[in-house]
Amino acid sequence: MFDMGFLPDIEKIIEQTPSERQTLLFSATMPAPIKKIGVKFMTDPKQVTVKSKELTADLVDQYYIRSKEFEKFDMLTRIIDGTIT
Repeated sequence: MFDMGFLPDIEKIIEQTPSERQTLLFSATMPAPIKKIGVKFMTDPKQVTVKSKELTADLVDQYYIRSKEFEKFDMLTRIIDGTIT
């Protein structure tokens, strides 16, 4: 999203949230613009880095769901609601 020019929109959204909040930022990479977001909008941000040898946790089951573009939001809400596993 950052690479696609959404940075101003993301900043605007974050600025509208309460000052006392829990903020989590996930990124496969951590380029400078993303780090700046963390510093600007988070209190004492922590960075967790996974070494390349530890790409996945042994105790975490991973799977994927193939869907058409227009089905993605529905699939996501069904996963969150627990109606799809």
